[in-house]
Amino acid sequence: VIAVQQSTPPVFESKGLPAWGDWSALPNTGLDFFAAVAEQKAPKDTGATLFLVFRGTATSQELAQNDLAAGYLRQHASVGIRRLLNAGVPMPYPPQVGWPTGAPDASNQLPKVSAAFFETFHGPLRDAVDAWLGPRVNKGGGAAEIVVCGHSLGAGVACLCVAHCVEKYAATPVSLITAATPKPGNAAFRALLERARC
Repeated sequence: VIAVQQSTPPVFESKGLPAWGDWSALPNTGLDFFAAVAEQKAPKDTGATLFLVFRGTATSQELAQNDLAAGYLRQHASVGIRRLLNAGVPMPYPPQVGWPTGAPDASNQLPKVSAAFFETFHGPLRDAVDAWLGPRVNKGGGAAEIVVCGHSLGAGVACLCVAHCVEKYAATPVSLITAATPKPGNAAFRALLERARC
C-alpha cells in the first residue's frame, strides 16, 4: 500500500514498500501518483537496482479511460454493444494497436498491445520513465537491473514499460513483476517479452 502525504513535491510514506531508497512519485506522468520510483544503491561500483512501480486503477475517470471493456464500448457504441452484452453475447477482445508505433495493424503476426494500455503509456508517462531512468542507467557503472512492477492497470502498463526498456536500455537486465494483469497484448507481444527473458 502506498500512501501519499500532501506535500510538494509528493513524498511516499513507506507502508509495505522496502525501507531502503527514497521512494517518490514519478512526475509528469499524465496520471496523478501513477508511478513510484526508487533507486537501491549497491555496494561498491556494481550499479544500482532501479524500481518502477505502477499502481492499479484509482479513479472513476481512469476506469472510464483505461478499462479494457470501456475502451471497447467507446469504439463500438454505435452497434448497440451494451444491448448485446446485456443479452449475454460474449465481448470480443478490446482493440489493439501495433507495438511500438501504436499504428492500427491487421496482422496478428506482429506484436500488438491493448490500445488502452498504449494510450496510457505512450507520451507523458513514457517520457517521464525515460527522464528518470536515462541518467541513472547511463551514469558511470550503469544500473545493475531495472525492476518494473504493477497491479491491474499498472500491470498492463508495466508490461509495455518493460518492452520499451528492453529495447531502449538493452545493456541493462530488466525484470517484470505483476499482479492481476489484464491481457496486455497478443501472442507476438508475449513472445517479444519472453525473448527478452522478462
